[in-house]
Amino acid sequence: MTKPLRTLTYTLTADDALAFANLQRDYKGWGKALFYAWIACAGLTLVLLPHEWTGDEGDVRFYIIGLALIGLFWFSGSLIRDQYRRYRAYRAIPAPVPARLEIRGDHLHAELPGRTLSIAYETINAVVRGKAHVFITALPDTLIVPLSAFGSDEKMAAFAADIEARSRAKDEVAEGASRS
Repeated sequence: MTKPLRTLTYTLTADDALAFANLQRDYKGWGKALFYAWIACAGLTLVLLPHEWTGDEGDVRFYIIGLALIGLFWFSGSLIRDQYRRYRAYRAIPAPVPARLEIRGDHLHAELPGRTLSIAYETINAVVRGKAHVFITALPDTLIVPLSAFGSDEKMAAFAADIEARSRAKDEVAEGASRS
């Protein structure tokens, strides 16, 4: 086992999990299909409204009400999605938990309550630097490191760049071996 080059200790909160959940702004899979089905319900609602309210299909009033319904359904669907993300974040981390991350020469070692992660640099899929977090994804896991672990934005940026460089080094070694 290699000695840690650096150790970070910090506290994870539901807000940290929410910051990660908010990175993904696109709908995928069933969520996308469900959202568009929800928007289609705006058209169904328009058809079911009394003719006295909507007027004929070619009337300006018909199109204004149709657009208003689409906007209302879009807004409510987005609100439901955001509340669901918040629910999942608070379910993932219901109370603040201590975390410890050791940066080692060949991998990252994270200790979380009830769970230990060892992430080899070559298995890292993405390093994303947010406003106040660094997110390290090695599927199926994501490691969240908040700004409070670093003390300054510059140190956080340097950490993200270092981990990104270490994870890319494996790609460069693999490319060099395939060319030989």
